[in-house]
Amino acid sequence: MTPPHRAVGTVWGQVRSEKTGAPLRYAVVEVLAAGFTPVSAATDSNGVYVLKDVVAGRRLLRATHIDHAPHEVEILVVVDRTHPIDFDLEFRPVRLTAVTAEGARALPAALDTSAMTQPDLGPAAARVLESTPGVAELGLAEAAREVPGHEPVDPSDVLYVRGGVTDLKLVMLNGIPVYAPFHVGGLIDALDADVLRAATLYVGGAPARYDGGLSYVMDLETRSARRQAVHGRFALDMLSARGLMEGPVTEHVALLVTGRAVHGRGADTWHDGAFPYSYGDALARADISLGGPHTLTATGFWNDEEVRLDTAVAGVRQIARWGNQAGSLRYRGTAGASDVMGTVALGHFRTMLPLSGIQPLLTEGTSRRLRVAVDVERPLAGGRLSWGGSVDRIHFEYRAFPHGTSRDSSLVTSSAEGTVGGGYLEAAFAVLPRVRVRGGLRADYFSEASGIHLAPRLSATMLLTDRATLTLAGGQYRQYVRTPER
Repeated sequence: MTPPHRAVGTVWGQVRSEKTGAPLRYAVVEVLAAGFTPVSAATDSNGVYVLKDVVAGRRLLRATHIDHAPHEVEILVVVDRTHPIDFDLEFRPVRLTAVTAEGARALPAALDTSAMTQPDLGPAAARVLESTPGVAELGLAEAAREVPGHEPVDPSDVLYVRGGVTDLKLVMLNGIPVYAPFHVGGLIDALDADVLRAATLYVGGAPARYDGGLSYVMDLETRSARRQAVHGRFALDMLSARGLMEGPVTEHVALLVTGRAVHGRGADTWHDGAFPYSYGDALARADISLGGPHTLTATGFWNDEEVRLDTAVAGVRQIARWGNQAGSLRYRGTAGASDVMGTVALGHFRTMLPLSGIQPLLTEGTSRRLRVAVDVERPLAGGRLSWGGSVDRIHFEYRAFPHGTSRDSSLVTSSAEGTVGGGYLEAAFAVLPRVRVRGGLRADYFSEASGIHLAPRLSATMLLTDRATLTLAGGQYRQYVRTPER
């Protein structure tokens, strides 16, 4: 049976821009006819459309495009005929209502899982490698001056360790002040880019937030664990090993654990005797979501480094050793328009150094530091206003005792402790598109000195290119260090 013939025709053509004459892609041409099945088509890359099965009769065609004015035309559709109809649309950009956008640079996101790239880490890593200090770590050589046979100290006995307090540096790891946290052997990276999220380096002109660090201030922030699934990776070579595990523990808790070691097991093929160097570090970070913008982050850090020296006592080579045990608990959240961060951190650093002389000694130094800090930031008239404060309780202890004896046989024992507290107020503004000015005032109290010590600071930074900046800074900076008694 032959189906009934339909009284329809075809319409086709091209849609162009009246302004340029160029064909318009994705323009829509449709037949407007009440009571009939809608017929429409979109133009291709050449602006061409085809409408089939258009019911015969007088019909209204409309062509529209997002940034052109619509145009309508009435045509007579004849049965079984093809009708060429072109459109030239008037250019009319879409006019949007005014939009007001507000933004602010918040404190670093507690749940940022992005690791640093090597180019971003470059300046901080270069500073670590260039910054070999020129004084003995924790003043161990100076502490041994009181022992007969060690006056003056032999310069060859001085141990040089990067990042020590006596070298006028301040290194923070997730809010923890740490000493010499960098691997110095050159066999693995000094800074682990897989774990770090940010490494902010201030070489002069440090913000008022930081106390101490006359040489430089380095603020290291680790990233948080990825929460999608448990993930791990491990690597082993002839000299070193490393591993990382991360993932969710519960719905609200994520954990990141990483460790590195220099073992030197494969050095036997090219090195006679025991490998003279070893290093190990481990870091664990747990992020706990408290709901909304509130999070709690717990961090633990350990590292241990040792060097076998050329000197020997009773045929036994001596070992210099140092390392950290540290941890912090950090809260991040908001209060109104302000970002709030509270930190409680505890650090313990220990170093041991053999000293030669008439009576060979083993010197030992420890430093314990408890730090409580609160930092607040909020937007202010196109810039940022920040304020806060910190209190540090610091304890140092030095000992020197003969080889082969216990610490109870110490010939020299010296200890000291004190409290450092301070508060700051600082504002930063972009005075020009590529110029940023930062000014602040810090007030510090030292338990070993009287009065409040004020330290105004001002800096201006100009962005020369996307990879180069110029900073001019000035102000007052204070740091207490241990000096030999004269």
